[in-house]
Amino acid sequence: MSHLPANQFMDEVTSGTLCAPMAFGGQWYGWPRDPFLAAAGGRESNASVTARPYTALLLGSVLNHCRVILLTADSDELERRRANRSALRDLDDSARARLEADEREFTAYGGLFKTRVDSGPNAAGTIMAGLA
Repeated sequence: MSHLPANQFMDEVTSGTLCAPMAFGGQWYGWPRDPFLAAAGGRESNASVTARPYTALLLGSVLNHCRVILLTADSDELERRRANRSALRDLDDSARARLEADEREFTAYGGLFKTRVDSGPNAAGTIMAGLA
């Protein structure tokens, strides 16, 4: 999915090109309508979607051929990623609060995923091997 200016995103949602819009972290997210509806209709189609945990679980429960995978990272890797975040973003109290809420959300939903894959450099290969 590519980033769209907010006005173009809204136009594409209202015209039906994008579906299932969701606001998160000050940004809008949605899915291209045709592949989403093809999957929802039971026809097989290939798509890769990055989604919030509850959205991923929802898609997995309503789309027959949807494989829901949680990408994980060990605690050392998570600490490294936190340390590499922009200092300005982490100094902002509202951004820090959102990130902390994200971590609580991922922890809460984590046990509901049947498939977990380490987010390291071999993640794509591991996922593709599991789909074959």
